[in-house]
Amino acid sequence: MDKFLTALGVDPSTLEDTDAGQKTLISAIKTVAAELQHNITKATVLEALRRSHPELKANPQSVAAALLKMTQGDKPFLYIEKRGAGNQPTLYTTEQTHVIRLLPAQLKTLFAPERTRGTGGWQSLFKRLQNRADRETGEIILDRTIMLAMRHYYFHYGVGGWQSHLKRVFGMHIPELFRKPQKTEFEDNEFLF
Repeated sequence: MDKFLTALGVDPSTLEDTDAGQKTLISAIKTVAAELQHNITKATVLEALRRSHPELKANPQSVAAALLKMTQGDKPFLYIEKRGAGNQPTLYTTEQTHVIRLLPAQLKTLFAPERTRGTGGWQSLFKRLQNRADRETGEIILDRTIMLAMRHYYFHYGVGGWQSHLKRVFGMHIPELFRKPQKTEFEDNEFLF
């Protein structure tokens, strides 16, 4: 076959199996992503690949497609940390995130001006949640850190209106967040999710 290709003027060494190349690209991206863990962008992955695997000749389109592919399926390798918009890139993470689409009434509760009036802990939590939410689509991306903060505030800051506001916004989407902590026979930590 090589002689035939050479006779046609094609250098056989320049040809590679596209499936094998794609697998190599994906495994290289997984390695880079595992090292970065958070704030993974197409640009950071592309730069790292060009330094560590120049033979792959990675291009922005193939890296973007591979990153998106890694967020799909039952057990994704990557999760979306923050969706890109305009000139802001999409951020990926290796830690599981929850993408939730809030209903209009839930968005109204989340963005009510009184939620962020003042400087207390609840107000700062609602500011963080508002910064993660897209008012137009109703989408909010929650990572483990923010969910642990929500749970901590819900169970450890007494009773009052703040807990009901938080539950009104997220209760139907992640009810396990608002269940009482349970001790398990396997560990001393609280059972979370």
